[in-house]
Amino acid sequence: MAQESERVNKDTRKALLKAIIVLIVAVAIIYFLGRDSINFSDISYNSVSFYLIFCVGIIFFSTVIKLFATSRAAMNGENLILPYGEDTQECVGKLIDQEALDGKILVDEYIDEFTDRKKASGEKIVLIPSYLLLCSTKGGIKGISKVTAIPRDKIYWVCAQVGRKGGPFRVRLLVFAENKIFHLIGADIEHVKNVVDILYQYIPNFFSCYDPFYLSYELEEIFTKNHAEFLRLYERYHTNWTNDYNVCDILVQNGDHLIIPREIDFFIYFKKESDMGNVAEKLLEQGFAEMSREKTENGDYGLSLTLNMVPDMNDINMVTSGILSLLENIDATFDGWGCTVVKE
Repeated sequence: MAQESERVNKDTRKALLKAIIVLIVAVAIIYFLGRDSINFSDISYNSVSFYLIFCVGIIFFSTVIKLFATSRAAMNGENLILPYGEDTQECVGKLIDQEALDGKILVDEYIDEFTDRKKASGEKIVLIPSYLLLCSTKGGIKGISKVTAIPRDKIYWVCAQVGRKGGPFRVRLLVFAENKIFHLIGADIEHVKNVVDILYQYIPNFFSCYDPFYLSYELEEIFTKNHAEFLRLYERYHTNWTNDYNVCDILVQNGDHLIIPREIDFFIYFKKESDMGNVAEKLLEQGFAEMSREKTENGDYGLSLTLNMVPDMNDINMVTSGILSLLENIDATFDGWGCTVVKE
């Protein structure tokens, strides 16, 4: 935490020194251009010279105070913002520092792209086993950085949202978490998308079957206006992801490396035969092959399909999430998938 604070303080000092140089140049220009029309020897109250000196003095004094404030790094987690108040700043700071010291930094990316990382500056996002850290360059009056620490178990979903309140060349990295949406703002759309793709290696993309451009706006609105509905959708896709992961894990435990294509069977049950027919038609158009249709003993209609593919976790979850999306507004249940173990 102290290292992050010093990084931001160093960037702030550079910016302040540049501001002082600009101020000196501006004052010099005003003096040379106005020396014939402004009486600089008259500094009495209400004179032009008085107000000019007063403004310059205030700016210079504020800059000096800020420079002095940025000479110290934050200690004991005092630069942490803990939106969920799970512990003290000091305890959380120690945990974060220990995980960083143990080499457990999973993601460390700036919101803007830099070809030379040594010259990188600005806001960044850091992922460790316990927290997702949003590191801001906007320090408080003490001159220290602000780091928002979001517990990993509070995070629902992350995405890149393009073109929000600033035109099409503005992108927000959104973090959907318990009771709140956090964000960082960037200008390089492809870079922020790449950062999100890296995060997906550790924070599952439960909504992989959807276009994130449209979904981010829809889920943001649902999250704000109907939180219960958002939680319903999240639990639905989170459970599906967990089921997919468990099946893949069983295959791996049995010696399958999940790299060889094979026939994978999918099972869906419907309350209405007409719904079964409509969904079957859409899935057949997507490359599925129908295995069987049957009416069960309890009156449901069962549909079995097969698809030749590699049971890679990301790919299979995209397929199963797509099936869930087709069942969203009808009375039906996706009963999972299965395949044979294929060893090399």
